[in-house]
Amino acid sequence: MLEMPFTANTYLNPIIPGFNPDPSIVRCGDDYFLATSTFEYFPGVPIYHSKDLISWSLIGHALTRPNQLNLSSQAPSTGVFAPTLRYVKGRFYMATSVIRHAQDSEGILGVPVEPRGFYVWTDNIWDESSWSDPVYFDNLGIDQDLFFDDDGRVYLSTSASVPEEMRTSHGMNIGIYISEIDLDTGRSLNYPQIIRTSETEISIAEGSHILKKDGFYYLMTAEGGTESDHQEWICRSTTGPYATGHADLVEDKHGNWWAVLLALGRETFLCPVTWENGWPVFNGRQKISTIGKGPGLYTKVQETAWEETFPGKDISLGWYHRCTPIKKIYSVENSDTVRLYGGPYTLRDAETMSALLRKQISFNATWMATLGFSPRQVYEEAGIVVWWSQFSHMSLSIRMCASDRGKREVVLRSPTGPNDAFIESVAEIDSPGPVALKVTGTPSSYTFSYAASDCKWIDIGSVGSYVLTRTRPFDGIFTGTFFGIFSQGNSKPALVPADFSGIKMISL
Repeated sequence: MLEMPFTANTYLNPIIPGFNPDPSIVRCGDDYFLATSTFEYFPGVPIYHSKDLISWSLIGHALTRPNQLNLSSQAPSTGVFAPTLRYVKGRFYMATSVIRHAQDSEGILGVPVEPRGFYVWTDNIWDESSWSDPVYFDNLGIDQDLFFDDDGRVYLSTSASVPEEMRTSHGMNIGIYISEIDLDTGRSLNYPQIIRTSETEISIAEGSHILKKDGFYYLMTAEGGTESDHQEWICRSTTGPYATGHADLVEDKHGNWWAVLLALGRETFLCPVTWENGWPVFNGRQKISTIGKGPGLYTKVQETAWEETFPGKDISLGWYHRCTPIKKIYSVENSDTVRLYGGPYTLRDAETMSALLRKQISFNATWMATLGFSPRQVYEEAGIVVWWSQFSHMSLSIRMCASDRGKREVVLRSPTGPNDAFIESVAEIDSPGPVALKVTGTPSSYTFSYAASDCKWIDIGSVGSYVLTRTRPFDGIFTGTFFGIFSQGNSKPALVPADFSGIKMISL
């Protein structure tokens, strides 16, 4: 936690910590609403609410049904890219797409299929079940943006491959296309035109947003790729949106302008925007840091503790599945216990495993749960996990001892072997009954511990945090880190359920 004297009009970034990239924001009267990407995770596109741009709460998701979002065998960092959230005449619109890669058994990715985007709408953003079925567009591409002009016409902009004759000799050659569309059907009313190609070395223009102010149309694009060269470009035109990084703009009720953008660990940051000679200037041309200044804002100390209390006899908002579950994997047994039903897929498979994941929101954080689990087969296993992807995760679990089926053992598993192979550290559990499991994270490591009937914590090992984010040819970098609970049968049915209670995350 930062300890320093804060003055008035000072705030802390990120305003929404944890894996919350590609923010898009709207204001509706005194209320702000913000959407972010979810990639291969379900439900899709969280919706956050705030009254003051600083204190945000999760109120639901835009994509909660399989007919809205059907993710299966998704490779890491595929799925839902860069949504756009807009509010027009009492209705909210969310536009996005789902990108898919084929992958073989080793996780090697094939050529992605360029997606056909869509939008969903609702007249009641507080009710996540009210979002409509998808309305699909004709134009292919990612990072869909909807722009509603003053004359009632609606334009769709997307990022897609540029034609051969416009390509440079380097880079990925992805540009911004635009078409006018019929909003009711999503159909294009004219052929798409290219309005931006990137001047950066990697030649990617993505994450477009269009706005209109004082007679100018402004096109914002994220360029330079999603790594150290990520940058935001602004173009403008007076003749229409045709002439014209992941950032979006909003005007508050006092006439001040703000930008939301991704930074650090794929988190949502905020900065003030001023207008000089008809151009937006971000943060007074200064670097955007974890301490920001802006009129009317304040310093909020992030909550340090969260505990699952099962409101409404269900799990809380903020849990995620990897891909869309084909059946319900859990039940709430009482006021403090969730029961996971282990499936045949493991944490290392490309399909939906029986796991519930929750975003890690601080470098210094502890995740813990008490597990009641007495496996009857050596392949039945359950525990807690620090999750980045199917190739990059660390787990602490309980299983049956193969050498003595009357006993259990606790297993720490991580990809720390040669060529990122998963290796195990094992300790035998002598006593029956529930076992408490814990992982303590710091900026540089995760330490795993367990406590059996004597309630004494025993460290089984530590793993460097770099292991999660080590660049691999088959892994992705667009997502973030989760904590979670899981149960699995290792290619077989797991008939013994796993009961988790006392699920907590403590952030420092």
